[in-house]
Amino acid sequence: MSSFKPAARHKAKGLKSNTPPRTKEPEEDPTLSRGVNILQSLYRSKKLYPERLHRHNIAERLMFESKVVFGTARLINQILVFTFFLSALRLSSDEVTKRGIYQNLDLSFDFEALRGVPSLAYFVQETLPSISAKSKEFFPLSSQFFDAGVHGSLLIWDEITSFSVPMPGPEMSLKSAHFSFVAWVKTSQEFSQGYIFRKRPISRDEELTCWGWYLHAIDGPSFIYAGHDHFPTSTTSSKQISLGLKGENPVKPDEFSMLSIVVSPTEVRFFQNDRLSGTITLPRPVTDCFNNGQGLWLGDSGLELGLVRYFPIELSASLIEELMVSGDLLSDIATGSKPRVQVDNEIQSVGRSISEQVNVVSRGVEARHQEETLTGVLKEVAEHETRQFLNPPFPKYPNAKVGDQKYGGEMKDIDDEELDRPYYLLFRGPEILSTTSDEDARNMTQWPRFFGTGATFTFWYRHVDCPVASCGVFLFTAEDPIRPAGEQRCWSLWLENNAIWFDNGKDYQYPKDFVPDNFELNGGSTWRHLALVLDENTDEAKFYMDGIRAWTGDWKGIEGKGRSVKTSDCVGENKFMTIGRSSPGYTYGRPVGLHDLRLYKHLKGGKGPLTDEEIYKIFRQDTSLRFPTNSLPPAEKCATSRDDSFSDKEWVDPFGHECDWYREQSRGGRPAVCAHPIAAERCPIGCKTRLECFNKDDFDVSFIYDRIRRIESFGTNGTICLGTDEDKDTVVENCRKYVVSNRGEDGETTDPKARMWIETKDNAKTKRIDMEVCDDLERAIDIGCSFNSTIIEEWTRKVKAGGGDWTIAFWMKPDGFGALHEGRFFPHLNFYSSLSPPQHNLAIGLFENPNGEAQYFSSCGEGEFVMQNVELKAASNDGWTFVAVQRTNATVPRDISVMTDFGRWREGSNYEQCLYDETAFFRMLEFNYPVLVSPIMLSSKAIPFSKLQETYYDAVEWMPEKAGPLGRAPTTVKEDEGEGLRVEKKDFPEQSSLVAPPIIFQTVHEKADVCKFSYSETFIKQTHDRMLKLKCASPFECDEALVESSHEVLNCPGDLKEEGRVFGRDPIVVDGQTGYADLLYSVVDNGYLFRDGQLMQTEEFLSSNTGIARIILVFYTPKYGITSVLTVLADFQDPTGAKTEVVLQHYEVVEGDQLRVYMVVQIIVLVSIAIMIFDIIVNVKYLIVSWYRKQDDFDMGAEAGEVMKQVMDITIALMVIVYIFWRIPSQLSSAEDTRDIVGRMADIPWSDTAIPADEKTANFFGYVTDLMGLIDNDAFLNSFCNVVLVLSLLRLIKCTSMHPRLALLEGTIIKAWDDLWHAALLILLLMGVFAGIATWRFGSEREDFSDFERSMQTQFEMTFGEFPDGWMQNSDMQVYTVFYFMIVFLLVQNFLLAVVVEAYMAVRRDNEALETEQEFLVDIYSSLHSHLKGFREGWPTPHQLGVVIEGWKAKNSVGFYELKETKMFRSPESIGKFLKFYKHYDFLSPTKIGLYGAEKTDPEEKRAQELELRLPPRRGGAP
Repeated sequence: MSSFKPAARHKAKGLKSNTPPRTKEPEEDPTLSRGVNILQSLYRSKKLYPERLHRHNIAERLMFESKVVFGTARLINQILVFTFFLSALRLSSDEVTKRGIYQNLDLSFDFEALRGVPSLAYFVQETLPSISAKSKEFFPLSSQFFDAGVHGSLLIWDEITSFSVPMPGPEMSLKSAHFSFVAWVKTSQEFSQGYIFRKRPISRDEELTCWGWYLHAIDGPSFIYAGHDHFPTSTTSSKQISLGLKGENPVKPDEFSMLSIVVSPTEVRFFQNDRLSGTITLPRPVTDCFNNGQGLWLGDSGLELGLVRYFPIELSASLIEELMVSGDLLSDIATGSKPRVQVDNEIQSVGRSISEQVNVVSRGVEARHQEETLTGVLKEVAEHETRQFLNPPFPKYPNAKVGDQKYGGEMKDIDDEELDRPYYLLFRGPEILSTTSDEDARNMTQWPRFFGTGATFTFWYRHVDCPVASCGVFLFTAEDPIRPAGEQRCWSLWLENNAIWFDNGKDYQYPKDFVPDNFELNGGSTWRHLALVLDENTDEAKFYMDGIRAWTGDWKGIEGKGRSVKTSDCVGENKFMTIGRSSPGYTYGRPVGLHDLRLYKHLKGGKGPLTDEEIYKIFRQDTSLRFPTNSLPPAEKCATSRDDSFSDKEWVDPFGHECDWYREQSRGGRPAVCAHPIAAERCPIGCKTRLECFNKDDFDVSFIYDRIRRIESFGTNGTICLGTDEDKDTVVENCRKYVVSNRGEDGETTDPKARMWIETKDNAKTKRIDMEVCDDLERAIDIGCSFNSTIIEEWTRKVKAGGGDWTIAFWMKPDGFGALHEGRFFPHLNFYSSLSPPQHNLAIGLFENPNGEAQYFSSCGEGEFVMQNVELKAASNDGWTFVAVQRTNATVPRDISVMTDFGRWREGSNYEQCLYDETAFFRMLEFNYPVLVSPIMLSSKAIPFSKLQETYYDAVEWMPEKAGPLGRAPTTVKEDEGEGLRVEKKDFPEQSSLVAPPIIFQTVHEKADVCKFSYSETFIKQTHDRMLKLKCASPFECDEALVESSHEVLNCPGDLKEEGRVFGRDPIVVDGQTGYADLLYSVVDNGYLFRDGQLMQTEEFLSSNTGIARIILVFYTPKYGITSVLTVLADFQDPTGAKTEVVLQHYEVVEGDQLRVYMVVQIIVLVSIAIMIFDIIVNVKYLIVSWYRKQDDFDMGAEAGEVMKQVMDITIALMVIVYIFWRIPSQLSSAEDTRDIVGRMADIPWSDTAIPADEKTANFFGYVTDLMGLIDNDAFLNSFCNVVLVLSLLRLIKCTSMHPRLALLEGTIIKAWDDLWHAALLILLLMGVFAGIATWRFGSEREDFSDFERSMQTQFEMTFGEFPDGWMQNSDMQVYTVFYFMIVFLLVQNFLLAVVVEAYMAVRRDNEALETEQEFLVDIYSSLHSHLKGFREGWPTPHQLGVVIEGWKAKNSVGFYELKETKMFRSPESIGKFLKFYKHYDFLSPTKIGLYGAEKTDPEEKRAQELELRLPPRRGGAP
């Protein structure tokens, strides 16, 4: 039975024995038992387990293995912490992508150049524009990538320019019915009026404008347009449309204002700055014109213009405010968009120049031709007048007698069935009332009186030829000498060009402009019939012209205080009436003519005042029947419009001119041409040689279309225009139903209602739309040329009410070669009342007649149809042709006539007019060729030919200048929205995109009242005084603020400004600094901004009072979910002028699988930290226990390293835990935070005009501040993490001390620590001294020595051999560099190297002295193997056993017996296995003790030892 007792920790637990219980044996003798044990131990030690191990080495090895195992565990754990911690960082931070973002932004913005900004001026003039331009390339919605071309917003004129004459600008076109123009405008004191800009059509008329913005110094702005397609449809005739405010808001001279004009299809609005000046309704929408690349003309004398911009939208008041405050629309700023700079390229400029020269030459040739032909005509006129002078004709009308003349006539009782009214013939005539004076006045005495009743005067009259605006004459003046002075005049009648005057001795009437200009008494050779009715019943005066009452008024005068009609006449015996009295200042030039002056005396109790009908009958009577010797030729009397002779005849003079040329020249200041004998006869309307009699004809004209329209060919054979009550889909559907129900077996239509249309279509020699081919019909319908059906229906009702008379007239012009048929143009226009069945009441086109014809259709019975055709005259192949179709139906004989230009064909028509649709003459129009067509005139009366000729003449002068609109312009808002402006999407090449526009933030210093240096304040005051004397003295004048404050000239910076507004902005806080932010694009891209009620120059945003300026750009990279903030920081208070930094920060999104993996990795890190904490607890406990056990002998110095290690481990563990639990919430919310902040930035409603601009910008600045807060928090965590990683690195280095072969770095540092510390002190001392010297000597000239910190950085680089640039150019620099190189680089650096090498060699010697260590991996394997085997065999822990063995100082070796005495092994067998396991290590073999002590193992050393011991000492003594 063994007496061996294993260690308590190795006792078997829960083992059951199969041996039956023994009976209790008698107790053994303790002494005997102890002896037996000793004998057993000796036996085992000598026989069974004779192995012995080197005592010191086994102790050292055991403790080494324990250190290796636990050190390896710590190292692996630290590696795991480091690895997974870095993995988590890698998962949450994609450094490769960040580097790519950095490189991309660096490539675009050139960070190196940004860091090298030398001054504030350079920053403002170069850096800011560069950043602004480059940043726009990072907006995916920028106009660079969504290009609307010339149809989008345009910058027409950029720089502020003073104009002396209009200058050519770029070419542009309007493609939207909604558009706006904005311009900065300043006028001089001398400016009167002129165009801001305009687009001119191709025209000889310099005044015509397609569209333009006009400015009047007093009236203000106006919008002028339609010079290319305006067609007057009202009584007011004009070449174009001009709409202005008429002085409601004039522009102040010498002061910049932002003017805006906003145009929609219905109105135009004018703005001055941010205030609406007024709104004017547009009579019709605006269209564009083709001007052959001539572009715009900008400016005029006295105007300054800049930033002239076009927007294809209606700008609201809030958008205009955005333009004023921010310089651009916030929606454009938010997407990095800018109006396209519209400039001419070189080819366009050359083409414009050539075109201008060609136009000048053409106009010169045309003017020369005109002068030549005009000279020929005037020569014929002169020859005619010469013949008249040499052979004067007998005077046609004699001069009337002068002097007193007694009336001796009696009342004429004319036997007239139409008018049974006797009268007195006071003056026969026709005679000329020559100029008279008071001495030979033409006075008539004893003329019939009408006192007590009324009277009517009728006469033929020819007015004086008037060279001025208006001329007049007292035709009749009745006076009674017996009346009191001042009341001798009984009554009078004064005639003037555009007025009449009459008085009754006490009061008067003086009506003016009561008839249109063309009916005024304009002189010449035309006689006019006038009448004055003095109505005694109503005391009214009635004035008639050409048988028509022209004016009615109170005979008693304006105030009604005059005599009545019955008491007005003279009653005295000496009364007289002066006829044609001439008083000074009343008559000019040729005297007037008078004929057939009658006095109709109203009979008491008989016939009273003459009626309107009676006056008209007198006018229509043929005077030649009464006075055959003194009659007025009909050609000299005014003519009625329905007189067929009153029209211009088709005639061509020898020079190729027709009547329209004579009319044009006469109106253009050359009336002499109409003295041509034949022209005066053949062109009575064109030359005005015969005037039209006064009439009140109202031809009740209406129009469809409000302007000249361009009709394009929608279908193969033409275009269908529908009335507004027709729907395209319904028309097509009805067509399909009609075709199905009315088509016979042969495929032909069986409906008799379509018979006339079929015949017309079959007889047409040009193309026609087949209304029964519904697909063709659908393609041909153009909803853009629709017309108002209500106008047609109303006109049709009037036609029927008036008996069926009507007139349709229009101008038409071919639109290109596609409008010609066999080289000729034939007007084609068909008026349909229905398309299913197809029925038209009027068709104009090429049928039987060679020049085309108008076919009129009537259907007065069931199945009865008649057609009348009238030939047209030849139409122009390249110009405008006037076409008028007239129907007379109310009177017999009925007829239909067609007028082409001023020529007419006419044919009788014996049948009545019956319409297919009694409610509308037409509901659809068919155009068979692409044409330009004027508004179509409709009249419910048969307009006389003379009136149609006047209509033709009124337009023929300017119609050639009407080139029509450029393409189809939308007519309604809905149509415009339906068409849209095409935008070209270009590829966006960048990975990162700007989320919002860049911000520029600045801190501003107050202007200090007191400077740091006393003389500085004096110098500022002296400079201000010199300014007042040299710069602001008379005649010059400076601003009041500049004069009153010296700090406006120069100042010293004071405290930072934290209150009040700067450049129209309130202060905000960014990165802990209070300052003022603005949109970079607003500041850079605009010269002026309007804020706080005043105009501000953007170049003054950054000033000498600016402290720090930041440019902040926020990017987002969708592919990687990274939000990046690029900050350019410039410090302008730096003594060197400017100090610029570029910082790129990122905020990343972690979500999805990446977030899940991140959380797993962080959990692993926390597990590793938990293991680390457990190890810390164990070690700390050990230290505490050791200290407690050895309080007196505890070596704190020896254990200081272990204590510091545990402190570091605790710090690292706590920091990692804090970081992880701080970082995880931010990572979990990163996606939501990005979505919230960046999403809110992207979703700012920049284009929402309901939200004020200040609110949108304030929200934007707030979002940027929130994002910067997130990034700052992220940056702090990254800095914290960096500290954690550095400490972890140090711990990792410390963990390498677990094996001597890995502990080289730690050992070297520890051994060299003292020398390194003192060497560092020496180096810092030397470098500090050198830095101080360099800063003092070279800091004023060199950037690399500008301050102490920068000098230390430069010297650090010099330590590694980097010499300063240009150090050889300065002798002092040479001395400094060489001296520094010799002391620091050569000596101190080598000292430092020697310290490190010496420490390393010491560590290596220590490692070489170790006998128990092996190669690193071998030791790890052996140590782990020994620990596992020991655990299995029941060995004690190596460290505990090693401590025990190390305590046996007296023993050389240990064996079974010694180990058994430790009682730490489980069994004797485990001791034996322990000895056998370690026996294979050579360094554990015990040292043999010989005669001479410990024997040397090396043979050489052993032999030397023996010799040394055997040789006797030199001074005697045996060995």
